[in-house]
Amino acid sequence: MEQIATDNNTTTIDADQSTVSVQGRISGPTRRSTKGGWTEEEDNMLTIAVQKFNGKNWKKIAESVPHRTDVQCLHRWQKVLNPDLVKGPWTKEIRFCRRLDMAMLY
Repeated sequence: MEQIATDNNTTTIDADQSTVSVQGRISGPTRRSTKGGWTEEEDNMLTIAVQKFNGKNWKKIAESVPHRTDVQCLHRWQKVLNPDLVKGPWTKEIRFCRRLDMAMLY
């Protein structure tokens, strides 16, 4: 049995090459936070902090949400909580405008 170690990953190959076992991550980003999902309480704290600081100082906003970074808070706000987000399929008008934008680029 041969063992190959690369960056925090270990691959074991049997001598007859019939079995391969892999431990650890092979590709993709590593998870930086073990905090997990957001609670309703955290969402409420974030919403209040964004209003207080007008969504301008994410370091200060993050100080209002324990155990969350400025990047986590910014991402949560921009992708999930912001009431100005338009969720759902694009309208025909928006698709048409996007095509015009792309056509003007080329």
